[in-house]
Amino acid sequence: MKESDYQTQFSHWLKDNKPSTAVYELKICHTDRLPISAVKSHQVTALLEAKELFYHKISDASFGLKSFDCIFLNKPKAYVAILFFIPRKRKVVTLITIDEFIKIKEKGLSFEMAKSISELTFNL
Repeated sequence: MKESDYQTQFSHWLKDNKPSTAVYELKICHTDRLPISAVKSHQVTALLEAKELFYHKISDASFGLKSFDCIFLNKPKAYVAILFFIPRKRKVVTLITIDEFIKIKEKGLSFEMAKSISELTFNL
């Protein structure tokens, strides 16, 4: 599975389940351990900033008709959404708040640890 496949399936989950307003950084792990370095420092910074205030201008250069000009969110939740994926065996997402994620001291995040610190865990 590629990140674009995960993005599509995750967007369907969002539409079907309608969770509260949030921003997400999506990561796929094809083993039982995600390296913490998979979430880059600029992504951590962006999630930390977004949980206070998020504004995004939608590019005028985008193709097709633009639905609107910008998005503004006041204090959305901010998550690292990790898909632990093993073909034909497991497709489990853990939603970990950015505040919990930055507390991790290990170099990698195991599936079991991710489940224990996640705000929500679900099958995709």
